Amino acid sequence: MARGAQNKKEWSVSGPLRALLWWPGVAFVLVLADPDNIAWSIAAAGVALVLLGFLIPIAARKLRPVAVVVATRINQEAPTMEIDMPTMEISPVEKAA
Repeated sequence: MARGAQNKKEWSVSGPLRALLWWPGVAFVLVLADPDNIAWSIAAAGVALVLLGFLIPIAARKLRPVAVVVATRINQEAPTMEIDMPTMEISPVEKAA
């Protein structure tokens, strides 16, 4: 019996680690923009990315119920319209040699 298919555990990378994936690119841009303040700006960017990684999922969880309520209100109030389209017949194509 295959154990891998039945014991598969779902996992995902946490928010702060996902945010740190942007760190090399952000650090590169910071070095290009201000080469005199490399050390502290790269460290500050890492801290800022980790904080964003913590705060964005929390904010998304808080805002998700509001978004669901707004979406259901929009869907309930949206007008609908049915259009009767005429039937078109397409003649068969003759076979070429």
